[in-house]
Amino acid sequence: MDVVKDLDIRTATVRGDSGAGLGAHRDTYVAVRPPTRRHALEVMGLLLCGTVAAIGAATGAAVLVIPGLAGALMLGVRLVCELTRSAYVNGRDRDTRLELYDGGCVAVVGGRARTIRYDTATVRRAVTEDADHVPDRTAHPYTVTDTGGDPIVLRHTIDHPEQWGPEIDRAVTEAQLPRALATLESGGRLDFAPFWMTSTEIGVDHRAVSWARVSGIVVHKGWVSVRVRGESLPLDSLPADVVGNFTLFRTVAERMRSATATRA
Repeated sequence: MDVVKDLDIRTATVRGDSGAGLGAHRDTYVAVRPPTRRHALEVMGLLLCGTVAAIGAATGAAVLVIPGLAGALMLGVRLVCELTRSAYVNGRDRDTRLELYDGGCVAVVGGRARTIRYDTATVRRAVTEDADHVPDRTAHPYTVTDTGGDPIVLRHTIDHPEQWGPEIDRAVTEAQLPRALATLESGGRLDFAPFWMTSTEIGVDHRAVSWARVSGIVVHKGWVSVRVRGESLPLDSLPADVVGNFTLFRTVAERMRSATATRA
C-alpha cells in the first residue's frame, strides 16, 4: 500500500514539473527521520528508576522507593508525550518531499504535489541579522506561494533546511529582479506589502520619502527599518517576515538608493 502511494506521489511530482516547465532537476529533499537515540535513553532511564523502586520495595527501603517512583513517573510522562508528538509529526510529514529544479520546485505536502515557479512565487521568512555585514541567519518555516497563489508552509522537518531554504530565496530573487528593475525604469510601481516603491520614492501605506533621503535599509533582530537622512525615526519599522520576497525588496531598494546617491 505504501509503495503504491509513494509511486503516486512521484508521478504527481513529475507531472507537476513537466506541466509547469521548471527545467532540469537539481536536488531532492525528503522528510527528516525522527531521532530515536533520545527515546532509547529515556526508556533505559525509566527501567533503571523502576528497578530502583522495585529493589526498595523488596527490601523495605523507602529511601529507594520514593525517588525511584518519582523518576519513573517523570520519565514515563515525558516519554509518552514525546512519542505522541513524534507519531503526529511522522504522520504529517511522512510523504513530504521537496524537488528543486532550475526554474522552480515541487513540494509534496500531505500527499499533494504543489508547483512553485521562481518567477512568480512570493516567499515570506523570518530574518535575523545583527549587523548589515553579517550574513542572514534564517529561521524556519518558509511560506511560499504556488502557481495558483496559495501559500505552502515548508518546515524544518524537510531535511537540510539550511540548504533548500536559502536556495529557494536566492532563486526567486534572481528570477524576479530583472522584471522588478524594468518595472521601475518604465515608471511603474512595485508592491512589497506593506512597503511599495517607484523609481523616485519608497513608501509604506500613505507615507513616502524620496530615494535621495533614504540613508539605508537596516535589519536588526528580525525587524526592517527604512532610515531617513536627518530624521531620528525611520520611515517605518516592521517585522521582516511580513514583507513578501524580502530579499528582492532589499536588493531593489539598495540599488535604487545607491543609484540615486551616485547621480547626486
